[in-house]
Amino acid sequence: MMKHNNHQNSEITSYRCWLRTRLGDSRGAVAIEFAIMLPMLITILFGIIQYGLILNTRQLMTYAAREAARSYAIGESTGDEAEALAISLLNNASYNYDTTLTDDGTSVQFDISLPMAEAALVNALEDSLMSGNIEVSVTMRLEE
Repeated sequence: MMKHNNHQNSEITSYRCWLRTRLGDSRGAVAIEFAIMLPMLITILFGIIQYGLILNTRQLMTYAAREAARSYAIGESTGDEAEALAISLLNNASYNYDTTLTDDGTSVQFDISLPMAEAALVNALEDSLMSGNIEVSVTMRLEE
């Protein structure tokens, strides 16, 4: 059996205390980790919301284009009335939608376009990620 003297024991104990202090003291670590992760989490959250809003706007545009094209195709409305119907279905006057109705004699094509930056909740990246348009096109055969 090997005996340790008190000097060795106190050295080992003080080393362990020092090591525990350096490696095991985690007070405030959660707050620092949260402060580091919070901007990333907020960015991801806004990205999800942004994508959802743009997807919702596109879906609404598709619905409005379909209804307007259908109304014109069955002879229920004129071209101007069909465009007015689409705009009324979009029901958001703050957006500047571009609508186009094309009649080639056998079918009608209804197009709606909106700058993607207008559909965005936060428009901080207008020149890079939010460039381009959301475009929807619906074609229906004319009924006689």
